[in-house]
Amino acid sequence: MLIASICYTLFIVTRVLAYSDIRIACPNEGGGTVLAQLKDIALAERLFLKRYPFKKFAPRPDDPSAAAVTPLRTALKDCRVALVTTAGLSLPDQPPFDVTNKNGDPSFREIPAAISPSLLEMNQRSWSFDHTGILRDRNLALPLDRLREMRQRGEIGAIAPHHYSFMGSIVSPSKLIKETAPEVARRLKADAVDVVLLTPV
Repeated sequence: MLIASICYTLFIVTRVLAYSDIRIACPNEGGGTVLAQLKDIALAERLFLKRYPFKKFAPRPDDPSAAAVTPLRTALKDCRVALVTTAGLSLPDQPPFDVTNKNGDPSFREIPAAISPSLLEMNQRSWSFDHTGILRDRNLALPLDRLREMRQRGEIGAIAPHHYSFMGSIVSPSKLIKETAPEVARRLKADAVDVVLLTPV
């Protein structure tokens, strides 16, 4: 339930942020700051965001997943940590995410903890963000190497045996909310995961 709620919330938050006139500060090489604004994205994306039915997928008071909060009762140094990303990452022997699906591919890919992030392939239908960084270093979207470093330093208790990747830009999230996110939640629970780090792109 918690993961379903988190994935659901991530979808809404990322779309609302994109739709708003919020400015995101990004340091540039010259030491100044570059501000990304709605007007900076392609016209087709802006028109899509203006027409998108956000209220249809907004949290409702009678929906228990909308209010699901699980307090952390264990010190992080004793927790088993998993990663969930929306970067559309998959192993070379897994089917790639379907970038031709106009509604977005709501499926997921299970990533074993022992994998080298550099082996992961990215299939992402959204071009509203720069893929360059993730293509150079998959740790930006699925920071397995950083988790390994944290484990070595004793900052986390253990790394979960499985991590999960979704493809972002799912414009019809019903199947994600009702089927695939709850399935990932069940798998995370079966792996006795205490903490999930979500990395939306």
